[in-house]
Amino acid sequence: MSTETKVRHTAGPWRVSRWLDGIGGSQPCVCAGGATVARMHVAPITPEREAEANARLIAAAPELLKALKALVEPCECYGRDRGEHGPLCEHARAAIAKATREET
Repeated sequence: MSTETKVRHTAGPWRVSRWLDGIGGSQPCVCAGGATVARMHVAPITPEREAEANARLIAAAPELLKALKALVEPCECYGRDRGEHGPLCEHARAAIAKATREET
């Protein structure tokens, strides 16, 4: 798998912000530039603190993907996908594939 795949997601950095919910409150959202990437729904079954945590995790996604791709590169270049590093490299590849819809 090449780590030089074309980025298809909204360019970062992504940040946690708030969006007005139309009923006098606000809820967490993830924004990049002027675009809203995701809105968190706060309901009785999803408390505010959980919605905030979800927003932070989503906002970190571009950096996490970049870090995983950097981790996998030495696996492919130097054969570190064998031995003790093999499971780590495969786990990273699976996460990259899930994020980018690539097949493993």
